[in-house]
Amino acid sequence: MRREGHGGCHHPFAIALTSVRGGGLPSDVTIEIGGTSFNLHKFPLISRSGLFSKIIGDSPNEDGPIYAIHLNDIPGGAKVFELIARFCYDVKLEVPQCY
Repeated sequence: MRREGHGGCHHPFAIALTSVRGGGLPSDVTIEIGGTSFNLHKFPLISRSGLFSKIIGDSPNEDGPIYAIHLNDIPGGAKVFELIARFCYDVKLEVPQCY
């Protein structure tokens, strides 16, 4: 789920992840990029991303049941991270053809 700033804006992608992939399970990973938060699930992330596997794989979580990860150096920011999250959740991506 994506939340921008402090307003809690719900993005269509957030609804798709919650209803299609989340199966009603509460998120256990919060990824913050700039002022945008993504409330996601550990297993789709670690199964499709070596980076997330290293960051949250089998390491103990000292923050309780939710991992909080701050990624402020992602090229393209939250907009690009949303594509990464879609990939991890196996959501169909439409990438425009470059000329």
